[in-house]
Amino acid sequence: MSIVKLFATIFLLSSCHWILAQTDTFIRAEAKLLSGNLLDKSDSVGISFDEAEKLRNTVFARYGRTFKRKDLQSYFEKKFWYKARKEYADNLLTPNDKANIEFLKGLEENILSQPAENIDFAMKKFIASVRRKDTKRFLSLISQQNSCKLVNNIAKPPIVEAFTHNSLEKDFAQKGSLYNFFFEPLEELDDFTDYFTDGGTWKRSGTNTFSPESFEGVKVLWQKEGRIWVIKEIEHISS
Repeated sequence: MSIVKLFATIFLLSSCHWILAQTDTFIRAEAKLLSGNLLDKSDSVGISFDEAEKLRNTVFARYGRTFKRKDLQSYFEKKFWYKARKEYADNLLTPNDKANIEFLKGLEENILSQPAENIDFAMKKFIASVRRKDTKRFLSLISQQNSCKLVNNIAKPPIVEAFTHNSLEKDFAQKGSLYNFFFEPLEELDDFTDYFTDGGTWKRSGTNTFSPESFEGVKVLWQKEGRIWVIKEIEHISS
Protein backbone atom coordinates (compact mmCIF):
# COMPACT_ATOMS: atom_id res chain seq x y z
CA MET A 1 0.00 0.00 0.00
CA SER A 2 1.36 3.41 -0.92
CA ILE A 3 1.92 6.13 1.70
CA VAL A 4 -0.86 8.22 0.12
CA LYS A 5 -3.35 5.34 0.29
CA LEU A 6 -2.29 4.55 3.86
CA PHE A 7 -2.93 8.11 5.04
CA ALA A 8 -6.21 8.22 3.10
CA THR A 9 -7.35 5.01 4.81
CA ILE A 10 -6.36 6.29 8.26
CA PHE A 11 -8.22 9.56 7.63
CA LEU A 12 -11.33 7.70 6.42
CA LEU A 13 -11.36 5.37 9.41
CA SER A 14 -10.85 8.18 11.90
CA SER A 15 -13.62 10.20 10.20
CA CYS A 16 -16.01 7.25 10.38
CA HIS A 17 -15.13 6.73 14.06
CA TRP A 18 -15.93 10.41 14.76
CA ILE A 19 -19.29 10.19 12.96
CA LEU A 20 -20.20 6.97 14.78
CA ALA A 21 -19.17 8.47 18.13
CA GLN A 22 -21.43 11.43 17.47
CA THR A 23 -24.50 9.34 16.63
CA ASP A 24 -23.95 6.14 18.62
CA THR A 25 -26.38 6.97 21.44
CA PHE A 26 -29.15 7.98 19.05
CA ILE A 27 -28.65 4.89 16.84
CA ARG A 28 -28.66 2.59 19.86
CA ALA A 29 -31.80 4.19 21.27
CA GLU A 30 -33.56 4.00 17.90
CA ALA A 31 -32.69 0.30 17.59
CA LYS A 32 -34.12 -0.35 21.06
CA LEU A 33 -37.35 1.41 20.17
CA LEU A 34 -37.74 -0.49 16.91
CA SER A 35 -37.24 -3.80 18.70
CA GLY A 36 -39.67 -2.85 21.48
CA ASN A 37 -37.08 -2.76 24.28
CA LEU A 38 -37.08 -0.32 27.17
CA LEU A 39 -34.80 2.71 27.14
CA ASP A 40 -32.67 3.59 30.15
CA LYS A 41 -30.70 6.63 31.30
CA SER A 42 -27.66 5.67 29.22
CA ASP A 43 -29.81 6.19 26.11
CA SER A 44 -30.28 9.87 26.92
CA VAL A 45 -26.63 10.91 27.26
CA GLY A 46 -25.81 13.65 24.77
CA ILE A 47 -29.22 13.52 23.10
CA SER A 48 -30.47 16.86 21.75
CA PHE A 49 -34.06 18.09 21.86
CA ASP A 50 -34.53 17.37 18.13
CA GLU A 51 -33.21 13.83 18.59
CA ALA A 52 -35.42 13.17 21.62
CA GLU A 53 -38.46 14.37 19.68
CA LYS A 54 -37.59 12.11 16.73
CA LEU A 55 -37.06 9.14 19.03
CA ARG A 56 -40.42 9.67 20.76
CA ASN A 57 -42.20 9.76 17.42
CA THR A 58 -40.25 6.71 16.25
CA VAL A 59 -42.39 4.72 18.69
CA PHE A 60 -45.51 5.69 16.70
CA ALA A 61 -43.83 5.52 13.29
CA ARG A 62 -42.85 1.93 13.95
CA TYR A 63 -46.52 1.01 13.58
CA GLY A 64 -47.09 3.17 10.50
CA ARG A 65 -48.60 6.30 12.00
CA THR A 66 -48.69 9.32 9.66
CA PHE A 67 -47.79 12.76 10.99
CA LYS A 68 -49.46 16.13 10.51
CA ARG A 69 -46.12 17.83 10.92
CA LYS A 70 -44.46 17.86 7.53
CA ASP A 71 -40.94 17.72 8.93
CA LEU A 72 -41.64 14.53 10.88
CA GLN A 73 -43.45 12.85 7.98
CA SER A 74 -40.58 13.67 5.64
CA TYR A 75 -38.04 12.37 8.17
CA PHE A 76 -39.74 8.99 8.61
CA GLU A 77 -40.47 8.52 4.91
CA LYS A 78 -36.69 8.35 4.42
CA LYS A 79 -36.40 5.44 6.87
CA PHE A 80 -36.28 2.03 5.16
CA TRP A 81 -38.38 0.45 7.92
CA TYR A 82 -41.21 3.00 7.79
CA LYS A 83 -44.47 2.19 6.04
CA ALA A 84 -47.54 4.39 6.48
CA ARG A 85 -50.65 2.45 7.48
CA LYS A 86 -54.23 3.70 7.39
CA GLU A 87 -55.15 1.17 10.07
CA TYR A 88 -52.74 2.66 12.63
CA ALA A 89 -54.24 3.02 16.13
CA ASP A 90 -52.74 3.88 19.51
CA ASN A 91 -53.95 0.55 20.92
CA LEU A 92 -51.09 -1.07 18.99
CA LEU A 93 -48.66 0.40 21.52
CA THR A 94 -47.19 -2.03 24.03
CA PRO A 95 -46.47 -1.27 27.71
CA ASN A 96 -42.80 -0.83 26.76
CA ASP A 97 -43.78 1.61 24.01
CA LYS A 98 -45.84 3.68 26.44
CA ALA A 99 -43.03 3.68 29.01
CA ASN A 100 -40.54 4.83 26.36
CA ILE A 101 -42.86 7.64 25.27
CA GLU A 102 -43.07 8.93 28.84
CA PHE A 103 -39.31 8.58 29.28
CA LEU A 104 -38.66 10.63 26.14
CA LYS A 105 -41.29 13.22 27.04
CA GLY A 106 -39.46 13.72 30.32
CA LEU A 107 -36.17 14.05 28.48
CA GLU A 108 -37.64 16.68 26.13
CA GLU A 109 -39.02 18.65 29.06
CA ASN A 110 -35.70 18.47 30.87
CA ILE A 111 -33.85 19.80 27.83
CA LEU A 112 -36.38 22.59 27.24
CA SER A 113 -36.15 23.64 30.90
CA GLN A 114 -32.51 24.64 30.38
CA PRO A 115 -31.86 28.41 30.03
CA ALA A 116 -31.67 29.77 26.47
CA GLU A 117 -27.98 30.67 26.51
CA ASN A 118 -27.63 30.53 22.72
CA ILE A 119 -29.96 31.97 20.12
CA ASP A 120 -30.53 28.72 18.19
CA PHE A 121 -31.73 26.92 21.32
CA ALA A 122 -33.90 29.92 22.20
CA MET A 123 -35.60 29.59 18.82
CA LYS A 124 -36.17 25.85 19.41
CA LYS A 125 -37.81 26.65 22.75
CA PHE A 126 -40.01 29.26 21.08
CA ILE A 127 -41.18 26.88 18.35
CA ALA A 128 -41.79 24.07 20.85
CA SER A 129 -43.81 26.35 23.14
CA VAL A 130 -46.08 27.48 20.29
CA ARG A 131 -46.61 23.94 18.98
CA ARG A 132 -47.47 22.67 22.47
CA LYS A 133 -49.40 25.73 23.61
CA ASP A 134 -46.96 25.87 26.52
CA THR A 135 -47.56 29.31 28.00
CA LYS A 136 -45.08 28.84 30.85
CA ARG A 137 -42.26 28.00 28.44
CA PHE A 138 -43.23 30.90 26.19
CA LEU A 139 -43.14 33.33 29.12
CA SER A 140 -39.63 32.18 30.01
CA LEU A 141 -38.51 33.75 26.71
CA ILE A 142 -40.01 37.15 27.53
CA SER A 143 -37.93 39.74 29.37
CA GLN A 144 -38.99 40.57 32.92
CA GLN A 145 -37.20 43.92 32.60
CA ASN A 146 -38.07 45.31 29.17
CA SER A 147 -41.18 45.33 27.02
CA CYS A 148 -41.58 43.23 23.88
CA LYS A 149 -43.22 44.48 20.68
CA LEU A 150 -45.73 42.66 18.47
CA VAL A 151 -46.22 44.05 14.96
CA ASN A 152 -49.29 42.55 13.27
CA ASN A 153 -49.57 43.72 9.68
CA ILE A 154 -52.22 41.12 8.88
CA ALA A 155 -54.86 42.99 10.88
CA LYS A 156 -56.78 45.81 9.25
CA PRO A 157 -55.70 48.36 10.34
CA PRO A 158 -52.26 47.08 11.38
CA ILE A 159 -51.65 46.61 15.09
CA VAL A 160 -48.46 47.54 16.94
CA GLU A 161 -48.62 46.45 20.54
CA ALA A 162 -46.02 46.56 23.29
CA PHE A 163 -46.42 44.11 26.14
CA THR A 164 -44.53 43.20 29.28
CA HIS A 165 -43.94 39.84 30.92
CA ASN A 166 -46.67 40.60 33.48
CA SER A 167 -49.26 41.80 30.97
CA LEU A 168 -48.63 38.78 28.74
CA GLU A 169 -48.97 36.43 31.71
CA LYS A 170 -52.38 37.96 32.51
CA ASP A 171 -53.45 37.73 28.86
CA PHE A 172 -52.46 34.05 28.70
CA ALA A 173 -54.38 33.31 31.92
CA GLN A 174 -57.53 34.86 30.40
CA LYS A 175 -56.85 33.43 26.93
CA GLY A 176 -56.94 36.93 25.56
CA SER A 177 -55.97 38.40 22.19
CA LEU A 178 -52.25 37.63 22.48
CA TYR A 179 -52.97 34.05 23.52
CA ASN A 180 -55.16 33.72 20.45
CA PHE A 181 -52.48 35.20 18.23
CA PHE A 182 -49.74 32.83 19.38
CA PHE A 183 -51.66 29.64 20.12
CA GLU A 184 -55.03 29.58 18.34
CA PRO A 185 -55.33 29.38 14.52
CA LEU A 186 -57.71 32.29 14.04
CA GLU A 187 -58.94 32.52 10.47
CA GLU A 188 -56.94 35.63 9.64
CA LEU A 189 -53.79 34.23 11.28
CA ASP A 190 -53.78 30.68 9.91
CA ASP A 191 -50.45 30.97 8.17
CA PHE A 192 -48.75 32.04 11.43
CA THR A 193 -49.93 29.27 13.76
CA ASP A 194 -50.04 26.54 11.12
CA TYR A 195 -46.45 27.18 10.18
CA PHE A 196 -45.30 26.18 13.66
CA THR A 197 -47.67 23.20 13.76
CA ASP A 198 -46.57 21.90 10.35
CA GLY A 199 -42.93 21.93 11.38
CA GLY A 200 -41.66 24.58 9.01
CA THR A 201 -37.93 25.21 8.84
CA TRP A 202 -36.62 28.51 10.16
CA LYS A 203 -33.45 30.31 9.11
CA ARG A 204 -31.45 33.28 10.27
CA SER A 205 -32.51 36.37 8.35
CA GLY A 206 -30.22 38.69 10.28
CA THR A 207 -27.74 38.62 13.15
CA ASN A 208 -30.44 38.14 15.79
CA THR A 209 -33.46 37.47 13.56
CA PHE A 210 -35.18 34.28 12.39
CA SER A 211 -37.80 33.87 9.68
CA PRO A 212 -39.44 30.88 7.96
CA GLU A 213 -37.80 29.53 4.81
CA SER A 214 -41.06 29.12 2.90
CA PHE A 215 -42.25 32.70 3.25
CA GLU A 216 -41.14 35.96 4.81
CA GLY A 217 -44.37 36.52 6.70
CA VAL A 218 -42.99 36.13 10.22
CA LYS A 219 -39.84 37.44 11.84
CA VAL A 220 -38.66 36.88 15.40
CA LEU A 221 -36.03 39.31 16.70
CA TRP A 222 -34.00 38.32 19.77
CA GLN A 223 -31.84 40.25 22.20
CA LYS A 224 -29.48 39.08 24.91
CA GLU A 225 -29.98 39.97 28.57
CA GLY A 226 -27.01 38.82 30.56
CA ARG A 227 -26.49 35.19 29.53
CA ILE A 228 -30.07 34.61 28.33
CA TRP A 229 -31.72 35.31 24.96
CA VAL A 230 -35.20 36.85 25.09
CA ILE A 231 -37.66 37.95 22.41
CA LYS A 232 -37.45 41.61 21.48
CA GLU A 233 -40.00 41.76 18.65
CA ILE A 234 -42.30 39.51 16.65
CA GLU A 235 -43.44 40.81 13.30
CA HIS A 236 -46.19 39.26 11.19
CA ILE A 237 -46.36 40.41 7.58
CA SER A 238 -48.73 39.18 4.89
CA SER A 239 -46.78 36.79 2.66
